[in-house]
Amino acid sequence: MPVMTIAPVCHADVTGLILAGGQGRRFGGADKGLALHRGRPLAAHQLALLTGRVTQVLISANRHLADYRSMGAEVVSDTVPDWPGPLAGMSAAAHAARTPWLVCVPCDVLNLPDDTVTRLLAAAGYAGAPAAYAQAVDGPHYALCALRTTLAGALDAALAGGRHAVRDFLRAQHAAVADFSDCALVNANRPELLS
Repeated sequence: MPVMTIAPVCHADVTGLILAGGQGRRFGGADKGLALHRGRPLAAHQLALLTGRVTQVLISANRHLADYRSMGAEVVSDTVPDWPGPLAGMSAAAHAARTPWLVCVPCDVLNLPDDTVTRLLAAAGYAGAPAAYAQAVDGPHYALCALRTTLAGALDAALAGGRHAVRDFLRAQHAAVADFSDCALVNANRPELLS
């Protein structure tokens, strides 16, 4: 069987998105992206991960916008009401991005490898899929994903139809699975998980 080779996606074709637009319910209502981890806000850690690996970085946020802008990234907010979740942030970013690809990184996922962007895009490219998500030791991390920005309309339609689950949206797009099984990812959705 011939070996398939995939042309790498150039970083100029990729926008990074830091998902920090949630209500922080398990964080006592605090803005999770601004919570400190090792002396820096969670969103700043993800910004450092994405910088130099994508051409543009967006932060999905719905409050404390000036704090996020001060990090040096463009901020996008949900265009639909009632905090529908990360899919709304992905939709806003897909419309704002100036690139064919969007790589989404939740602000509260710790221990991401330096090649996160490459892994997600390679999985999508190898499968010829318009999206890919991370599969780690502890299971799938659906919001840690890559999406073609041409899915903006499909994102809007899902939100308009009340379908807010990222998992269901990705399955509908026949998303590829990116292997993160060598990573001990931590979903820091409670304050005690931060140091």
